[in-house]
Amino acid sequence: MTFCSSLRRRPSCGRLVAAIVADESRLGLKENSLQTHDLQIPLSRNDHLSILIVSPDGMSSSREASTIIRIERLAALTGCAHTLIVFLFPAIDVHARAPAANALSALQLRLCMLALNVPAVVLDSPEKLGALVTQYRESRRQNGPKPQVLDRLDLVRSCTMAPPMSDAALLRLTEAYPSFADMACMGADPRAKTTLEMTGMDEAEAEGMLAFWKEEWAVG
Repeated sequence: MTFCSSLRRRPSCGRLVAAIVADESRLGLKENSLQTHDLQIPLSRNDHLSILIVSPDGMSSSREASTIIRIERLAALTGCAHTLIVFLFPAIDVHARAPAANALSALQLRLCMLALNVPAVVLDSPEKLGALVTQYRESRRQNGPKPQVLDRLDLVRSCTMAPPMSDAALLRLTEAYPSFADMACMGADPRAKTTLEMTGMDEAEAEGMLAFWKEEWAVG
């Protein structure tokens, strides 16, 4: 495995780098300068897996644009084949979980809106990276399932101030706003609450969804 030396300069990747170095013998560690991605895992003589590491702060308002540009660039170069996003989720830090969940939702939303077929998996412990790599390799050998990726509807369930939203609310939301692009405009739509309530949605649930989109996505 090759990891980009720039990871050492990213504070959010400190524990990950330490875990990679500690697992050097199993991962076959090499350090190099990678221009478009953060980790490169050999799959066969001719193929390799390109991994981008995204942390919650990478989806902050000041860094989101550059993160998405990196993803788009790598996807364009690889055609999304053998490309993976690993999202670092701070499972240990209780106070960081909610912001991290919002950042993950934002990442998945942008991927869907841009129609980028790049899977994103959650890594809740840097020490599990080796196991994730092994799982991916085995899934290729056996032609079995790839590492689990968040389902689109699972993402939609988190788009409220008190996630997860109920099955009934999810159904009514997708009836009123079928696509992510439509949902992303709710925060700026003065008729959104009325539209949601016309589907039979509870007022409190409608307000929770609108508050989410106003906080996370409204521009201006």
